[in-house]
Amino acid sequence: MMCEKLSVLVFGLFLVIFVTFAYQVEDPEDSSNYYTAAVVEYTPVYNRGNGPLTLKENADAYIKYIEEASQHGADIIVFPANGLTSTSLPGRKQMDSWTTVIPPAQDEYVPCTMSDVKGVSETLTRLSCAARKNRIYVVVNIAEKNGIYYHNTNVAFDRTGKIVARYRKVNLDGELSFDKPKTPEVVTFDTDFGVKFGTFICFDILFPVPALNLTRTLGVSNIVYTAAWWSEVPFLTAIQTQSGWAYSQNVNLLGAGYHLPEFGGSGSGIYWGRGGLRNATMTSHPKHRLLISRVPKKPHPQTLNADTEGDYTTTTHNYIAASPDAQKTEDYNGINMLHDNLTSFSYVQLNHTQFTQTICQNNLCCDFDISAKGIDSTPVNYRAVVFDGIRRYGHYMDGGVRLCGLIQCANDSITSCGSAKQTNITFTHVTIRGTFGDDYSSTVTFPSVLNPALLPFDHWTFTEKQNGNETNVILSLTQPTSDLVTFGMYNRVFSRDKWYRI
Repeated sequence: MMCEKLSVLVFGLFLVIFVTFAYQVEDPEDSSNYYTAAVVEYTPVYNRGNGPLTLKENADAYIKYIEEASQHGADIIVFPANGLTSTSLPGRKQMDSWTTVIPPAQDEYVPCTMSDVKGVSETLTRLSCAARKNRIYVVVNIAEKNGIYYHNTNVAFDRTGKIVARYRKVNLDGELSFDKPKTPEVVTFDTDFGVKFGTFICFDILFPVPALNLTRTLGVSNIVYTAAWWSEVPFLTAIQTQSGWAYSQNVNLLGAGYHLPEFGGSGSGIYWGRGGLRNATMTSHPKHRLLISRVPKKPHPQTLNADTEGDYTTTTHNYIAASPDAQKTEDYNGINMLHDNLTSFSYVQLNHTQFTQTICQNNLCCDFDISAKGIDSTPVNYRAVVFDGIRRYGHYMDGGVRLCGLIQCANDSITSCGSAKQTNITFTHVTIRGTFGDDYSSTVTFPSVLNPALLPFDHWTFTEKQNGNETNVILSLTQPTSDLVTFGMYNRVFSRDKWYRI
């Protein structure tokens, strides 16, 4: 998984995926309990060496989406990280023409009607005017100049075009043109439709600050999330991660993604916490996509035992399995996935219709109880996997991870795991139980569920049970499925994290 950083070694899995959702709007009995949200998956225009033109052309496209969302009754629209500038930012010495000054929310500044702040860009002014003209809340991500510092920043405008939030990204992922804020920011904004939103950017979703500050400390239950996420199989594809995190915190998440499928950049959605995924796109085509859905102002009740039943549908699609050589690069119709290094995992291959085993690594033990039909009828196979250690995220950060999971593999090689192939294998029963230590409350765990279309499938339960100094996390199927690609629990252990600077 990577955010915003393109100069990475790309390897592993390529998939043909075409899943389409457009203008899906629920019809609740009491509309006063809902608002209408829009997110945009967007491929930015990039004019090499020309920041003003790049910003202008992308703002032109944004304004059209703002107008369209407003015509469909949206109250708020969210655009992806780096969507105005692209990820191809210049070095720091050339950054000024790509950036803008952004007054803080407490100044109640309206760029559309005020001109007394030096350095506010034409782009910021035009987007403020678009929010004002179309009477809609607008959230964008843009490069900010703050004195001698540059920040990766989210900006929210209200219906009058006023700046109501400014959030500077805390957890930078190899973004050498940007500075981390001296004091980490936890930012919220209120709306006239009675919802308080929190906001953060891309890689932030895997960290406690600000993401868990918003949900666990402030109790914010609606999140606007801008991303430029390069998906990684088998546990960290875009919608899989967004949906799992929203489920774990039981929050509504409006996730807008940067669309660049040749680097794994695809995946945007609207999620109802434990109510499941409501609207999503994960596709190599087309370049731009507008998603609109109704969202409950308060998420579904905090239950860990409810089935996740989304009402999304998928089109017909074809699937291509992973290359058996994880170091090889092959292009399968434009979707390029990063691939986790699974050789350090503890694993056991499923060779029989019944599998009951405990697998341990370091301080983590996971119990697997699995029943499947057709396990011997295809070269595709499955492995029960466990990991308790530290992994590298990008080039600049090592992070603590514990996970228990059942994953698909294209063949008998561990490097082929992370496949996403439709098979005739049906899992009639799967229960995975992870036993975590007394540090569990200072970590975050989310269900990691994936089908061959790189979407979470339905009909499972996720339960956390305190047992003395330990916590048991149990993930179970509630109905048979033949769509299982990944089924597990992903635990981030923040106390093990280490950042590197160059």
